[in-house]
Amino acid sequence: MSKARYLKRLATIEQQKTALLHRVEKLSGDTLNVRPTPDTWSILEIIEHMILAEHHVFRGLPALEAITHHKRTPVNYVVYLMVLGILRFHIPVAVPAKDMRPSGALTLTTLRERWDQNHQWLRAYLNSQSIQGLRRAVFTHPASGPMSTRQMFAMMEAHMDRHVDQINKRL
Repeated sequence: MSKARYLKRLATIEQQKTALLHRVEKLSGDTLNVRPTPDTWSILEIIEHMILAEHHVFRGLPALEAITHHKRTPVNYVVYLMVLGILRFHIPVAVPAKDMRPSGALTLTTLRERWDQNHQWLRAYLNSQSIQGLRRAVFTHPASGPMSTRQMFAMMEAHMDRHVDQINKRL
């Protein structure tokens, strides 16, 4: 896949992000923070989780020159497909890493800033890489392990779709 196509996919994700944030910023603080049940997250917590998950998969937004790639095993491919299926079919599972759990203490403004930082870093990464570099497994999911840029985008899109759907059901 070409760099331009990845940048276009990122632009589409950013449009979805912006549309979601515009919808939720019209809601009252109570609506944003209410948990439908004690075991579910509020709308703000869902958004925070989406941002934290990206940050985790992007390996903490390292300096571009510090990015390393990892070998993938056949098991990584199988688990990746399983995780992708779980996301696409909206199968409930526990959050796979502690640092993906929301605190519930952040404002929508702060969340927007952090989400923008994630995407600015990803855009810089995409622009800094050759096609061969984009094929390397530099992203890491806590369950499926190393992922290529293509795999990361598929997972990112499925993750966003899953959680935007959760939020839309509450609006």
